[in-house]
Amino acid sequence: MSTKLVWSYYQYQVLENASPDVRKACAGASLGSPSRDAYYYCIERVEAGGEP
Repeated sequence: MSTKLVWSYYQYQVLENASPDVRKACAGASLGSPSRDAYYYCIERVEAGGEP
């Protein structure tokens, strides 16, 4: 339960702090990815200056 709560808080923080441009760039990140969390990892990567 606590791990799920921490992960949910992490997801909230990522979305809360991401710019609209980064969200748009990562919109299709989870398509074709085995991880349903690829969108959040994409946002982190792009915010850090990487590619989507």
